Amino acid sequence: MLKAGKSIACIRVDLLQGERHVLSAQVWTTNRTEGPIAREAKRPRVARPADLVSLESHPMGTGQRHPFWQNFERRPAKQRVPGVPDPRGARLEGWYRYLDFEETPDPYLDFSRAVVLIDTLLWPTFFFNQPPPVDYIAPSLDLSVWFHEAPGARDWLLLDSRADTAGGGVIFGDGRIWTDDGRLIATGASQMLVAALAPGS
Repeated sequence: MLKAGKSIACIRVDLLQGERHVLSAQVWTTNRTEGPIAREAKRPRVARPADLVSLESHPMGTGQRHPFWQNFERRPAKQRVPGVPDPRGARLEGWYRYLDFEETPDPYLDFSRAVVLIDTLLWPTFFFNQPPPVDYIAPSLDLSVWFHEAPGARDWLLLDSRADTAGGGVIFGDGRIWTDDGRLIATGASQMLVAALAPGS
């Protein structure tokens, strides 16, 4: 606990993998429940997961090389081909379902699904709109996520992201996460650091 007041608290979270320190975060939270309630944000008008093709079974293949993607089932709202720009700009919309994720009463675990999607997919959002060859990657330099409502017992989450601002060695992206019943549960943004690919990558 870094700071505690009557209605707010700041908690430091450190994620370790073995002896490797992989993440540090500050989580601000509140116990307040009073105040206005507004639900005016509208989910993007895309097809529901049941009406879309899973990326893993799409004829073009997944293009995936990293076992990380085996944790999800992915159903893009629009099939994207690297280097073919979207006329709307660097945008990505798709449904994601975590495999083997059990419903949990722990709000931190519940919301962590949104954090991972926003952190992971802002770089692909930018990448798909760039002309080849793309000889760099862009890992997150920082990440902020704001939580609006707990996902709860919803398997599918929709990411609506854009990443159309870059310069000075960084790329900016932001995204929103929606449930399949139309609720906006999280909004996030990140600066990504441009890093040259290692030879042979």
